[in-house]
Amino acid sequence: MSLFALSACHHLRPLRFGPGGEIRDPHVLLRALDERSARLTSIEAHGRIEIHGPRGNGSTGIEIAARRPSSLRIEIDSFFGSPVGLLATDGRDVAFLDEERGVFAAGPATPEAMARILPVAWPPARAVDLLLADPPRLSGSMTLRVDPGRAAYELAISAGGVRQLLDLDTESLALVHASLSGEEGYEADFHDLASIGGVDFPREIAVRVPAAATILRLRWREVKLDVAFSPALFRLSPPPGLRVTPMVP
Repeated sequence: MSLFALSACHHLRPLRFGPGGEIRDPHVLLRALDERSARLTSIEAHGRIEIHGPRGNGSTGIEIAARRPSSLRIEIDSFFGSPVGLLATDGRDVAFLDEERGVFAAGPATPEAMARILPVAWPPARAVDLLLADPPRLSGSMTLRVDPGRAAYELAISAGGVRQLLDLDTESLALVHASLSGEEGYEADFHDLASIGGVDFPREIAVRVPAAATILRLRWREVKLDVAFSPALFRLSPPPGLRVTPMVP
């Protein structure tokens, strides 16, 4: 069984609804998601990342700082705990420092440039959304059903030939799964929910990206939400003695 299949296994539990009983209107769930999104503006987290994909398999320590809409800083650690890779972007420009190879590269924040450190070629805003466990919703026709086996509402949204599924816990309305079809498709599971700043937030995120044949899992040891970051955190300057190498698409 694959890593993603293992991560997607849900423990069966009794089906329970919130104080108002079963929700039958998909717009009610959409409003609950919008209210949650409004409270998820930034995140600082420390933990480990596990990757399985064409570029190799492995796990290492990771520290992230992310702020909507598209500011992101990622530090990847060596096996000895010291940072060996650092990426910072304000959503427009990106810089990447490879301390092991003594390389500093900078350029526009294209998906290809982001893939210098991310396991998939995503634009900064998409990476920030998924790190906040809050993928953007499609705007289209909606259907709603209850999956009793997983005690989850399944909200399906279709638009332009693309389908998005959003699964919410029937009792807490916490987002536990999201998927998107099409060329930019993904599947994401959100596990080990904890109340952080009044938001049910996952301490584990498992994501599968079919187009990149890549699976990644993030496990957070420490998470802080709604953090006030200095804009300078999302910019990098080359260390003394290193010249800037332009990002090559």
